[in-house]
Amino acid sequence: MPARKDRINSGKLSNTGIGSIESPRLELANAYATWWNVSQVEPDEYSNPANYKAGAPQAKRRAIELYQEYIKAQKTAGVEVRKRLKALQKNPMGSNERDYFCEDYED
Repeated sequence: MPARKDRINSGKLSNTGIGSIESPRLELANAYATWWNVSQVEPDEYSNPANYKAGAPQAKRRAIELYQEYIKAQKTAGVEVRKRLKALQKNPMGSNERDYFCEDYED
């Protein structure tokens, strides 16, 4: 999976990746969301979702909480953050967002 190139800084998209050093809450939300999303994919040559099932529901809840906290703390939260939050809340199978997953290193 190619690395993400768009980043959110202070709720606005830039071209450096998703999340930022200035936003550890957003980075943590992205990591928890990745855990949930990877736990929901169909097994293939790159991933085994069974490896991520333990704790995945709690990771999803924590990602939602952190995205909500981030949005509340920002004057203007970006569209991408709101989109990720909505995907976690509405789509029981997660999304394709996997910022913290590298299939090259999965055991």
